[in-house]
Amino acid sequence: MVKKIIQVKSLKIYLVIAILAAIGSILRSCLAKEINGVLLVNILGCIALGFINLFLKDYNYSNLSLAKGLTVGFIGSFTTFSSYNLEIFKLINHKQYLAGLTYFVLFAALGLFCTWIGMLLEKLVVKVGKNR
Repeated sequence: MVKKIIQVKSLKIYLVIAILAAIGSILRSCLAKEINGVLLVNILGCIALGFINLFLKDYNYSNLSLAKGLTVGFIGSFTTFSSYNLEIFKLINHKQYLAGLTYFVLFAALGLFCTWIGMLLEKLVVKVGKNR
């Protein structure tokens, strides 16, 4: 009986991850068509992941299905680290070494910065919410 309950909970988590992953990948597909779309998607994903992770921690959020769905499902399918690497590889393959290095450093620095911005935004939202 306990094993069946665990299996049902696991199935629910996977279902939520799959649904939110579908939404994230569709949104990524729409945004990535723009100039520098992959970079934009990854920056937005870093902000969102920073915000969501800190929000879940600050509120001791216990709904594992939604937490995993948002982080692994939505953000995991929304961000495009493999596409980012492919773009860098293409630049290097076309002997555009400086462009490849610039893209690599720019993404890493912006990614870290935007994750920090997401965490600051979460603190601001929580502070405003607590003052109401």
